[in-house]
Amino acid sequence: MELNVNYDNCPAKFQGGMRRYIENRFPGGHFLNAVLRNDLTDAISHADSTSLELLRPLVVWLYNEAPGECWGDEESFINWVEYNQEPDPTDMDVALELAESWINGNLSHVRDELFRTHMVVMREALMEKGYSFKKAALTCEHLFCGGSYQEACDAD
Repeated sequence: MELNVNYDNCPAKFQGGMRRYIENRFPGGHFLNAVLRNDLTDAISHADSTSLELLRPLVVWLYNEAPGECWGDEESFINWVEYNQEPDPTDMDVALELAESWINGNLSHVRDELFRTHMVVMREALMEKGYSFKKAALTCEHLFCGGSYQEACDAD
């Protein structure tokens, strides 16, 4: 799918994150991901003062310029990030080890290794370890976006 997105009217603070999200399907920070999921409560609770001021222009830009299928609810967000990711069969083994490390609180190598595997595989591994879909997806989001261990544990 060829994307022809005009980023000129996207607030400058979010242009890089939106470009990475739309063109590379890489999640942004907590605030931006909450906006993309249309979760106003989560967005506001994680916004700094500048992000709060830019919330309306960001949403107007999303509505007018961003592909409709990449935002609007949690399912659209997850589908956009996971689209066309064919994991290597060995990724599940790595992800299961990482999930076990995460659950046991051994975090030193989890974030670096996570970038080498796919978000979808990590989510599936966490679900195999007993996490709900929502908790597994939010945990992966926290890991990718630099969230803390406690935030991810409180994701449900």
